Amino acid sequence: MTRPTPLTALVLAAETIELDAEPEEGEAAERASALDALSDAEKRAEKARSDAEKAAVAAQALTVKLDKVRSSITLQEDESSLVDLMAEIRAVEKELEIKKRRLAREKTKAENAAREAEAIGTKDPESPIDQGS
Repeated sequence: MTRPTPLTALVLAAETIELDAEPEEGEAAERASALDALSDAEKRAEKARSDAEKAAVAAQALTVKLDKVRSSITLQEDESSLVDLMAEIRAVEKELEIKKRRLAREKTKAENAAREAEAIGTKDPESPIDQGS
């Protein structure tokens, strides 16, 4: 006949053992975090690049407009419109500089995230950030 199961074996058998890996722990979590940071940084860099391009286009359009106004101005007739246009151009150029600085900051952040991801083996050294700069 069989002997009764020892009490220790019954207690161990009654414990719940979790076999699921938790994504918040270990190397997998580190890789996931690095890839998330890289993805976010690349999105921010792309948005900054797009904003800077739009500001550059606006500045160029205003410069063309200024040239047209300058060529058609009589001495006092449209002087106030020229002053207004010059103020608008200065504002757009200032905005363009801000967008360029933001682009540089976001690009640097994305490059750092790519290097970090590469360092832990989750990303190839070639990054889409470097394309189209």
